[in-house]
Amino acid sequence: MESYVIHNTYVDILRMTTSLVFWGRTLSLGLVVLCLALAFCESADGLLQRHGPVVPETGGKVEIRDLSDVGNATDSVECVLRGTPRPPVFTLEGDYLIGGAFSIHYYMKTIKNNYTSLPEPLECTGSMDTRELRISRAMAFAIDEINNSSDILPGITLGYQIHDTCASVPLTVQVAFQFTNDPQPLSDNSKVCSQSGSVLAIIGDSGSTQCISISRIVGPFDIPLVSHFATCACLSDRTQYPTFFRTIPSDQFQADALAKLVKYFGWTWIGAVRSNSDYGNNGMASFLRAAQKEGICVEYSESFNRNDPQSKIRQVADVIRSSTAMVVVAFTATGDLRFLLEELTRHPSPPRQWIGSEAWVTDPEVQRFQICAGAIGFAIPQSVIPGFREYIMDLSPAKVAASHLLTEFWEGAFNCKLEKREITIHPGSSDRVCDGTEDIQKLQNPYTDTSQLRITNMVYKAVYAIAHAIHNLVCKKINFTVQCDRLIRIEPLQVLDQLKMVHFSRNGYHVSFDANGDPVAFYELINWQKNDNGGLEFVTVGHYDDSLSPGQKFNIKREIIWVNGGTKAGRTILSFLLYFDFTTPFRNVKVPGSVCSDSCPPGTRKVLLKGKPVCCYDCVTCAEGEISNTSDSSDCSPCPKEFWPNAEKNMCLPKPVEFLSFHEVLGIILTSFSVGGACLTIVTAIVFFQHRASAIVRANNSELSFLLLFSLTLCFLCSLTFIGRPSDWSCMLRHTAFGITFVLCISCVLGKTIVVLMAFKATIPDDLLQRHGPAGPETGDKVGIRDLSDAGNATDSVKCMLRGTPRPAAFTRDGDYLIGGVFSIHYNMKTVKNNYTSLPEPRECTGSMNTREMRFSRAMVFAVEEINNSSDLLPGITLGYQIHDSCASVPVAVQVAFQLANGLQQLYDSKKGCLRSGRVTAVVGESGSTPSISMSRIIGPFDIPQVSHFATCACLSDRTQYPTFFRTIPSDQFQADALAKLVKHFGWTWIGAVRSNSDYGNNGMASFLRAAHKEGICVEYSESFNRNDPQSKIQQVADIIRRSTALIVVAFTAAGDMRILLEELARKPFPPRQWIGSEAWVTGPEMLRFGFCAGSIGFGIPQSVIPGLREYLLDLSPAKVAVSQLLTELWEGAFNCQLQKKAGSSDRVCDGTEDIQKFQNTYTDTSQLRITNMVYKAVYAIAHAIHNLVCKKINSTIQCDQFIKVEPVQVIKYIYIYIYILFFFFF
Repeated sequence: MESYVIHNTYVDILRMTTSLVFWGRTLSLGLVVLCLALAFCESADGLLQRHGPVVPETGGKVEIRDLSDVGNATDSVECVLRGTPRPPVFTLEGDYLIGGAFSIHYYMKTIKNNYTSLPEPLECTGSMDTRELRISRAMAFAIDEINNSSDILPGITLGYQIHDTCASVPLTVQVAFQFTNDPQPLSDNSKVCSQSGSVLAIIGDSGSTQCISISRIVGPFDIPLVSHFATCACLSDRTQYPTFFRTIPSDQFQADALAKLVKYFGWTWIGAVRSNSDYGNNGMASFLRAAQKEGICVEYSESFNRNDPQSKIRQVADVIRSSTAMVVVAFTATGDLRFLLEELTRHPSPPRQWIGSEAWVTDPEVQRFQICAGAIGFAIPQSVIPGFREYIMDLSPAKVAASHLLTEFWEGAFNCKLEKREITIHPGSSDRVCDGTEDIQKLQNPYTDTSQLRITNMVYKAVYAIAHAIHNLVCKKINFTVQCDRLIRIEPLQVLDQLKMVHFSRNGYHVSFDANGDPVAFYELINWQKNDNGGLEFVTVGHYDDSLSPGQKFNIKREIIWVNGGTKAGRTILSFLLYFDFTTPFRNVKVPGSVCSDSCPPGTRKVLLKGKPVCCYDCVTCAEGEISNTSDSSDCSPCPKEFWPNAEKNMCLPKPVEFLSFHEVLGIILTSFSVGGACLTIVTAIVFFQHRASAIVRANNSELSFLLLFSLTLCFLCSLTFIGRPSDWSCMLRHTAFGITFVLCISCVLGKTIVVLMAFKATIPDDLLQRHGPAGPETGDKVGIRDLSDAGNATDSVKCMLRGTPRPAAFTRDGDYLIGGVFSIHYNMKTVKNNYTSLPEPRECTGSMNTREMRFSRAMVFAVEEINNSSDLLPGITLGYQIHDSCASVPVAVQVAFQLANGLQQLYDSKKGCLRSGRVTAVVGESGSTPSISMSRIIGPFDIPQVSHFATCACLSDRTQYPTFFRTIPSDQFQADALAKLVKHFGWTWIGAVRSNSDYGNNGMASFLRAAHKEGICVEYSESFNRNDPQSKIQQVADIIRRSTALIVVAFTAAGDMRILLEELARKPFPPRQWIGSEAWVTGPEMLRFGFCAGSIGFGIPQSVIPGLREYLLDLSPAKVAVSQLLTELWEGAFNCQLQKKAGSSDRVCDGTEDIQKFQNTYTDTSQLRITNMVYKAVYAIAHAIHNLVCKKINSTIQCDQFIKVEPVQVIKYIYIYIYILFFFFF
């Protein structure tokens, strides 16, 4: 018969567990599936071989025999447990077996596997947790008590297998699998291989992480697990842990209670430490959520584990020492906290108020640390278990020697050996041999300390809960007598169902489970107080009972002693609910404070500190006219109109009423002047009225004079409204009436003055009103307007003269229809300082040549020549071009735009008219968004279409402002959205941003920042610059990039600007940055020389191939180059020679051996034709538009009429159609 062997390593164990959970809860079905999989993978000799070296066995091996033979072979089926089972530390045979798992040792021995030989068995190491030893013996005591009881399971013997898991998950997993298997090494066919082990239930483990591991393994076998100390709230999830129960409350109750407790004592600024385990992480997470709801801020939250390096423990201790929070909440296991407190004791820190979880706040192991004096926390209630102390103290050398674990305990407690060994654990040790005089009654350690049986009672109740479940299955009450049948075979599933219904009381403590397997939450509030001997003791100062009604859940019974020695409460019992208001008397006692900022007194308001939690703030005095009458006010309230703040700004006081009385001396004087002035004015008006027919009155413009006198009278009388007690009508009237009358008075005076001035001017014949001051300089063009009223011969001589010298084109060709081109072939324009006394010098380009832009301009020439030689497009029609260099300058671009709109003729006769447009049908360009905007605003009114190949600013899509603008490159709006999503995809939420200070950079970056904001991306800085900025500005931007903490830099810049910035960054090395580029520079070949940009990413225009372009670009010779100034400059710069010797120059003369085929620069690089292809498509778009206007297809032949006059506005319509087709197919 063939056999199949499974090597169950630790990884195999976890895989098998997952498989069993997924395929069902019946072990037999899972094993059948596993056998089928193994049969599929078996080798020729019948053994499943693993690839590579033999995997060491870290657990048991299971041999599965082939069950395909249904004949006699089935009679010999045996299940063999491979490997040596882990022996229990305590064991007892019985009718029904209960498993136990406890973390009696702190560590598991570290084993380094070599994968070439069997590893050593897993062993515990380190010191013993005597508290856990006491807890494990409590399980044995409870079972012995039940076996001797006549009330529960009479005549039935319970057995147990108790294992030490060493607080280690691997050992816990091994023990869990051992519980699920039959403990016998060989089982016959009467016990089928798929049966579960004989353990009906398991008690343990002490840690939540270990319990999670056990529950995931034994859950598919329906074996109930009852924990006495695993408090993680995650274990209440019945979908994941359906067989888990516990006699200790969930951490969810404790976390909420701790948060309310911290809030009550006014601690809003705390520190938090936790075990890096399921218990610590889940418990602290629940506490932090509850603390956030209570408005508590956490300065730090650190995690650690007893197995961490000492440097990690020291780091956590240093955080506590250096923190400003006086209160530390510790959600840790005892074994972990002990290491932290030992580290803190080495270098004592300022006193801290410790808030503890139930795991350590009553553990005697940490009671020796005086720095924890005054600690408070919730703990499991202490209890009394009759007879338990006598049971655990009933030890003698003879009884101890029978147990390896008790032997280790005895020898460690009394520092002796039960028998002399030739080789001791520590060679050279002088430990004495125990002589029998050792008295365990006098021993003081956590094992013998039964004064506060808390967790021990949880084990005691767990054992009785399982016993009651078994009792309900095998026992019946007949005639008032309980009779039990030990021959009844029960399954763990039956025990699981009965555990859900358990209700009993033992030693005054009720035991039951809710739907999640949790008990009712009941805690004691523990305070660490010093006794008369100076030592620390656990004092119960209150309790919390979740089963009581609101208002009675939480009671404080005794005074609390704080870390600073102060007290918190009297000795009267004061009840208060954590959720509601606490009793006032508590607030009159000194409590250690722990706040980030002191309370803001009335008269101030809180201002949050940038980058700090909400508990950290400054107190700012209320602004003028505002008050705050409560402490910690967030805002100040303005006082009513009739009130103003007092000096402390904590209350509003009525404003005193002050006014100028008619009875005061000043009031009498002002009243006299006001009335006297009004009377004099009225008298004057009467006199004028009486002499209104006289010459002097008429000469004074009598109408204005009477109006002036009337307004003066009202002005005098308005003064009376400012005297006397103010009222609503007087307050409204005094300003409006005076303002109106005064303005009326001044208006009359100015009117009379103007009349006199006009009369004076009218006395000088032929005098015209001249401008004051000398004539200013002309900074613009002059327009002469001729009078065309003469319809005779005069109109025949009207001519329009172009003033100034036209700017010569870089490349030009005549044709039937002319296309303009504008490219930034040079980087800069020569700076000219005008003196406004003579004509300025012509604008000239300067600086280095942008050979990439030179390629763009030559691509336009190539496209035009290709069209002219085509029989499919515009046959018989010759396209011409005028290509200009704008020097990447707006002034030059504007000049070229006007020139393309006007035409090049120096003189126009009247038959063509001054208002005609130039001969340019359309314009290709510009590369930059800012020059394109300037050009579009100029040529737009002439309806001349502009097709740009590289202007991507989203603003240019506005057809109301740029109705004649087109482009063959997508708008930046699409790119900005794509860049934001790209940054978000890689999880970059903290970035820097730089941009060109131009329409392209500013608009593109604005679109990107809006999109980034929607994606939740934060920007550390956003800087703009330009290639023409001073070097100091470029240095400033570079320094910001070097100092920033953001490793990602998004650059929305033109290539020319980016080159200047990268050159500055290259001067001083800086930390690596991940560059995210816009299409303007991310595919620019000249950027490849900057090594620190390695790894840059960005979106670029798709590369393409233009047949014949490379040959056209390289078809240059000295003779061809000499006819073009730009090509000459390109040639001489490329080969560092001169075509013709210039006076005073030391450069060599080109000798004709120069070969442009071998030259490498951005002009000759046609490997990635991206923007070049956009120029190519722009030319074809214009050509197709003209073709649709002048050509027709007649009898399958295309015929074009070169004499048809095409206006630019006609071209626009067809460009719309062609550009749409381009984007549809290519983007």
